[in-house]
Amino acid sequence: MDISVQHIKKTFGVYHILEDVNFLVNTGDKVGIVGVNGSGKSTLFRIIAGLETADGGEVVRRKGITVSYLDQIPQYEGSVEQVLLEAFDDILRKKQELEEVAKQLEDHDERILKIFGAKQEEFERLGGYEIDTRLQKVVKGLKIEDDWLTRKFSTLSGGERSRVMLAKLLLEEPQVLLLDEPTNHLDLQSIEWLENYLSKLTTSVLVISHDRYLLDRFAKKIVNLEQGKSRVYNGNYSTFIQEKAIYMETLWNEYQAQNKMIKRMEDQIERYRIWGRMRDSEKMYKRAKELEHRLERVERLDKPFEQKNLKMRLQASERTGKEVLKLTDVSKSYDEEILSEVNLTINYQDRAFFIGPNGAGKSTLFSCIFNETDYDGSIKLGSKVSIGTIPQDIIYPPGAGRIIDEFRNRIPVSETEARTKLSQFLFFADDVFKNVTSLSGGEKTRLELCILVNSKSNLLLLDEPTNHLDIESKELLETALLDYQGTLLIISHDRYFINKLADYLYIFENKMVSYYPGNYEDYSKQIRISPPPKLASKTRLKKESIKKVEVINFEELIQAIDDKVQTELVSDVPDYHLIGQWIKEKEQLEEEWLEQMKKVS
Repeated sequence: MDISVQHIKKTFGVYHILEDVNFLVNTGDKVGIVGVNGSGKSTLFRIIAGLETADGGEVVRRKGITVSYLDQIPQYEGSVEQVLLEAFDDILRKKQELEEVAKQLEDHDERILKIFGAKQEEFERLGGYEIDTRLQKVVKGLKIEDDWLTRKFSTLSGGERSRVMLAKLLLEEPQVLLLDEPTNHLDLQSIEWLENYLSKLTTSVLVISHDRYLLDRFAKKIVNLEQGKSRVYNGNYSTFIQEKAIYMETLWNEYQAQNKMIKRMEDQIERYRIWGRMRDSEKMYKRAKELEHRLERVERLDKPFEQKNLKMRLQASERTGKEVLKLTDVSKSYDEEILSEVNLTINYQDRAFFIGPNGAGKSTLFSCIFNETDYDGSIKLGSKVSIGTIPQDIIYPPGAGRIIDEFRNRIPVSETEARTKLSQFLFFADDVFKNVTSLSGGEKTRLELCILVNSKSNLLLLDEPTNHLDIESKELLETALLDYQGTLLIISHDRYFINKLADYLYIFENKMVSYYPGNYEDYSKQIRISPPPKLASKTRLKKESIKKVEVINFEELIQAIDDKVQTELVSDVPDYHLIGQWIKEKEQLEEEWLEQMKKVS
């Protein structure tokens, strides 16, 4: 057992966020933490990480265990490379010790040689010679560009900083890794790389995520937080959905059966009282009292939790012509060319998706379609087309007003009607008087969806619409879009969302855009790259190295190694890994020479 979470409670003011949370994390567990926005997932992580105290219960950690969690992005004055190398602080200290001892090797002192050998073995055991390999693997997997490494960390954007800090966490290789929405700011290729990386880790990993595809491929256990309590489901996200549905049906059946029983008992009590009055019978009153006492002892079941969900129905204003949108030889450049001669056609009721790496030009092309930026080529809208959109980054100006004002400014209805429509998107009572600039990402998305639903547009251009939505809200949005009678053009990295909706894809890569029929699963099967050939194991490499020096003149070979060691030591940048290998070869040669001498004698 790595971690035991026992009866955790947490209250903020009058709000009971966590009331009774319990689960175990065994070594190597891959756990998905799910629940609606505001259910306490991040609070739970902070408690597990020791950054926040619980109001009740406890978290028991295995003695000496290391737990890593990124809460807030710290400030760094150094470069990105320096930030990443902090993950290897202990190893780099060992390297410095090794270098100090190596400087004394020129004295040919056997004692120093043994110290060097011991420190070199410890350095190797800690993975010191693999730092560069590990660093490059994570940097490339998360698409941290080479030119970032020399940049100051403080000059990066928020998304770029998050990616660098995720890389640092992975490089630290703690025994328990806590990741809160790790796929934010990653493109599809990086998300898939991260899934594979996490799945292969032998350490325990807990992930808060609304990415259903990731939870399906990565998780072996799901902890569902609901109404402050937890329930554990063994298996991935799809298994969790099936088992939860069965569990909820069982709860409802038990709840309804108990209600029927209670109703029968209440009716019987009332009948006994009526009979007692009619017959003036003390016996009937006594039976009523006995049954009443029995009813009081019944432990009443709570009504099963029903999540208040968005009531979403998208309506198109009127039918467009067959050809809704046509792009011909569209190109766009800033300092360099972003898009080159893009040609695509979107027809009536198509559900098309733009996918590709970050920075490939997907949002840029949306800006061209909206005529927000200049471009070369031709973009034509079909007849009777009315565009509705939600931007990826929803930003309201500093002087923006309340939720209800924002809605009515864009959808001209009475205040009563506006409040009714906003309540369908979970803005109740005084919520509608919140200032839009104070809203969370999820609340902004809900407000924009509410406005979009009531705009009756017949072509929707949506840029990452599932960002900030919890899983339940995503599923309702999917249902609404499947029923939508207009045309959809969507940018998304949400593979589950793409699979459920896409008729076809436009793939953005190397300034070009190519057409692919089908959804993401169809496309990904075509681009799977076969794994690289396995490298020779360290044991095999050592044997091969030793085999090469199995010759007669051991003395000359040993002297040759000594000469190479001395030459490397006085070089500008000594390669201590190579020195360590040579010393091991020398020791092996000395042992073999000794064996040969024994045979001769």
